[in-house]
Amino acid sequence: MISFSDSIGALAPALAAAQAEMGSAQLDQKNGHFRSRYASLASCLHAALPALQSHGLSVLQHPGFDPSTQIVSMTTCILHKSGEWMQSTCCLPLGGKKDGHALKSATTYLRRTTLVSILGLPEEDDDGNATSAVSVRKVAVSKASKADIKMYGEQLGTVGIDPKLAASFMRDHGRAPASELTGPQLHKRLEWMTSHASEILKWGSEQ
Repeated sequence: MISFSDSIGALAPALAAAQAEMGSAQLDQKNGHFRSRYASLASCLHAALPALQSHGLSVLQHPGFDPSTQIVSMTTCILHKSGEWMQSTCCLPLGGKKDGHALKSATTYLRRTTLVSILGLPEEDDDGNATSAVSVRKVAVSKASKADIKMYGEQLGTVGIDPKLAASFMRDHGRAPASELTGPQLHKRLEWMTSHASEILKWGSEQ
């Protein structure tokens, strides 16, 4: 969900100018489950903040938590020195053991996800010398392993999504089944599905 101040006449051009100067968030972390790389929150902030600040823009991120539903939320707000603003909120069911560690993990994930989304921040791997063109082609056509698929289902379960429901949701929306994705693609899908868990569960309850 995204919202704006009554006017964004000053914010819009400032944000466009800042985006033109932003670097890419480097893929500085590894996901052991899917053997893929992703940009950490620190990497995303490092890529975005200098350009934002040079154009009078700042970022505020406010977490929220609903004990009755165990839903964690994160509102990311882009402020301009004129007083104009835009903000986006994303929600995620609290997974894991539902303790402080799980809450911190969820809020960090949501901070990174909403920041990348609201800024249109690109993410890229700067380790090009370590990978040949041949190996890149092999990765591109290599399907996710059975272990990847199993881990995908287990991770969905931590946010209350049954893998069969996930498959039905994707099929209904014209998306390829998980078994046809590569490991990195499966990781991206898992990120998207966990960040939209409430929407998927609502869809399932209406079927």
